[in-house]
Amino acid sequence: RPSRGTHVTVSAERLPLGAGVIVPAREGRSIFALPWLGRTLIGTTDRDYEGPLDHVEPSADDVDYLLEATATFFGTDLDRDDLTGAYAGVRPLISTPDTKKSVDISRRAELFETSSGLVTITGGKLTTWRRMAKLAVDRIVERDGRRAPCRTHEIPIGEPVEPGALPDVEGVDDDARAALAARYGHEARRVLAIAASAPALARPIVAGLPDLAAEALHAVRHEQAQGLGDILLRRTRLGLLDARSVCSPEVATDVASTVGAELGWDGERIRGEVDAWREEARAEGIAGPAEPVLAGAS
Repeated sequence: RPSRGTHVTVSAERLPLGAGVIVPAREGRSIFALPWLGRTLIGTTDRDYEGPLDHVEPSADDVDYLLEATATFFGTDLDRDDLTGAYAGVRPLISTPDTKKSVDISRRAELFETSSGLVTITGGKLTTWRRMAKLAVDRIVERDGRRAPCRTHEIPIGEPVEPGALPDVEGVDDDARAALAARYGHEARRVLAIAASAPALARPIVAGLPDLAAEALHAVRHEQAQGLGDILLRRTRLGLLDARSVCSPEVATDVASTVGAELGWDGERIRGEVDAWREEARAEGIAGPAEPVLAGAS
């Protein structure tokens, strides 16, 4: 039973928070607001969804619901013009004969085993994927009578590093170093080596945010990024933090040009990739409902 959850971001200046807050909303529900990557993240909604899954766009009603609840609780005047980004995802809730609203259905994952021995796990959320994998592995191991439980909870992903332990690179400030350490851990050294190779790569992609041009090149070289959507939505989070800027032809073209030489793109291909990115951003609704900056491609 698919359920859509919508989130929005606003600038920390418009809604400064030092910690997460539970915000009362309509119909006796609650949402949250919390500091996230230099912005304030507000979410989430929970509504049955029957649309396409390739691009799940935040609905105008859900965006307004989040802004209204937040503005009322904090006594401010947030509206759609304050959005720096928006996104939605679909939860795979387990369908039952119960007719209650999706918000009242359990998010717990459930394990099923058929008579043929096929093990299936469903439900849950992306944020619990490691726990779900552990449940499935442990069930298979137990069934086969082996003593080899899943150890994923003991294995960290990546190697942490302190910002101060990273090398200095001209043009990379303390905020960018802290962001790199938090996002990449020890791998941040590789990003900084790219930044040190050319002054343009040590500059932020978007003014006011710490993400460096070197991160776009790193995403292509080491994280299998193939297009601007991979870089701006699925490697960095710039598409959710400053949608209007990264959807502008100027910024999108700069990023495409940065990675174009690595990917063998000529001028025509760069223009095509920019158009494709702006269309993807429009389909994803990352700038919020009916945002004219994304209308058409340049």
